Amino acid sequence: MDPGQEDPETVLFALLDMLRGEQTTLKHAGFTIYALKSKNRQNLYIASVGGKIILSFAQQPIRKSIALFLDRLFQQRNDLLLNQEYTKMAKERPEKTDFFLYADLFRLKLHLKLLFAHFNSQSKKQESQEFINQPWAPGVRSMGFFHHTEKNTEQFKTIVRFFQDQLSPFQKHIYTTPPIRNQSFEEVPADLLLSFWCNWLEPRLWWQTTVAHGKQEELAKAARIAAWIKEQTDMSMDEFLGLFGKNFSIHVADISTAGFFPVPRLCLSIEILDRKKMDEFFQEIIGDLPVKRTMAGGVPITSLLAAQGMLQPSYAFFNGYLLLADSKEQIEDILLKKKTPLAEGKEFQTVDIKPEDPANLQFFARTPEVINALQELASWAGTMIAVRDRKTGAMSKLLVDQVLSPLLDSFKVYHAIGIRSATAPGELVIDGTVLRTTSRK
Repeated sequence: MDPGQEDPETVLFALLDMLRGEQTTLKHAGFTIYALKSKNRQNLYIASVGGKIILSFAQQPIRKSIALFLDRLFQQRNDLLLNQEYTKMAKERPEKTDFFLYADLFRLKLHLKLLFAHFNSQSKKQESQEFINQPWAPGVRSMGFFHHTEKNTEQFKTIVRFFQDQLSPFQKHIYTTPPIRNQSFEEVPADLLLSFWCNWLEPRLWWQTTVAHGKQEELAKAARIAAWIKEQTDMSMDEFLGLFGKNFSIHVADISTAGFFPVPRLCLSIEILDRKKMDEFFQEIIGDLPVKRTMAGGVPITSLLAAQGMLQPSYAFFNGYLLLADSKEQIEDILLKKKTPLAEGKEFQTVDIKPEDPANLQFFARTPEVINALQELASWAGTMIAVRDRKTGAMSKLLVDQVLSPLLDSFKVYHAIGIRSATAPGELVIDGTVLRTTSRK
């Protein structure tokens, strides 16, 4: 603890006066360590070392701090600056950084696991033991988080470094997939509420991970899905999932909150490696269902007529991608390109996602509208709970009205958010920009 302009000894004795408990003193290397024993027999150790107030529930950290201070006096460097991982991370600090956080995740995981094991040492629950024994983010080495303010934006940067040879197969896929240039933001309209793209889609790997490590219930569901796919396509799950590429995007045009439940207007874009087989799959699925086929920009659009034509979920194949939407109008917006593309939108450009640069993930959202939908969703969830249990429903309504909704309201000061992520040798870099709402006088 830094006492600021105050005398460290004065602050120390004031702190000792405020804290209650049996007090004893220890001597170490010429320094006095005060030990306070609380009612539950837990010791708190306090000392003034090098102008700082050190507090710990164990003696060893206090003794280490004293040793480090004495080492510095004799010009023996044994501090964080000798940590090569830290110094390398600190060099990545962007200009104007006003906050920097470094975490040695490799060691932090070990300490957290020991702490969790200590607090659950008396627990006989199998889930707790499994949680302790399983690897926690294997291969992840360290993390750096940077922040600075630029005009009306908040700029964030996170760097995660890892040991590539220790990664799980799924982690290795995420951390080692090369970044590519994404063109989806140039094809979708600028008035979208939310847009997300990544090239980490690997359904075969997800499936293989589920089959290899899934629990009995998950394996039973997987078997039923595999049987259905085999019946519909005469393909194994590996063969069917091999029809999909790595690129995937989701676009939300609007979230309707006028009805009983918030309903997003979605359009999905999925890379397809074998259009012929995927088209055959869809023809098998829609079978005898009523459909309507139209053309837009020379591309066929197939719409399923549901609810007597009031709902028309649609799909089309375009430039190696399968477009799926809850209405053909969203697909037409992409094919006809009559609207300004998202990449040219003012707010999109302000959050500076840099769509022209290679990336693995890019995300854009208009914050207030998304928050409105989340508030409606929370309110709906509270209503559903109240229908089942009036007492629990009253508590959930209080939680939503007094805690969750005001918390979400506080984020409405941000107008938009943009995130991009890209892999590099041995690391994953995530950049984020949050646009604050300009106050009007």
